[in-house]
Amino acid sequence: MITSYKEPLKNSKKDNRSDLAFSLHPRLESDSIEIDELVLSNLRLHNNAGWPWFILIPRITDLREYHELQPEQCAMLSNETRIVSKFILHHFSVHKINIGALGNIVPQFHFHVIGRSSDDPAWPGPVWGSLANSVYRPDDIQNIAIEWKKFKEPYFREFQQ
Repeated sequence: MITSYKEPLKNSKKDNRSDLAFSLHPRLESDSIEIDELVLSNLRLHNNAGWPWFILIPRITDLREYHELQPEQCAMLSNETRIVSKFILHHFSVHKINIGALGNIVPQFHFHVIGRSSDDPAWPGPVWGSLANSVYRPDDIQNIAIEWKKFKEPYFREFQQ
């Protein structure tokens, strides 16, 4: 049971992994900017302004695969993904959301949530390996973070008590 917004879902009793020991893979840290700490996941913005590209990283030590999540963690990750998807659709000019979890280069489990449109630099192909790579300006990052925090409020209110 989740008791507060800041307290993530408990990890498996079987493996007893704790988010206190959680650390972010160096590649995720260097390629993205933290936007928020959600109930289960660290929400980051991929530092490529070619797309509204967010990354959800569950704060579970040594998590490598989706099937390692407990059922309640899967449900929370699904909910967080749904809310981030709605945010992207609401705040960016996109008409499609791509969600992916590859993990071939970065073994730490993470979900990419990417807004797509027919005029984006890689359409209709995948964003991975695309030549488009322009970093966000600090003001843009700040504005996205502010807008996200306003947007998420009604969705996460029950976890803030």
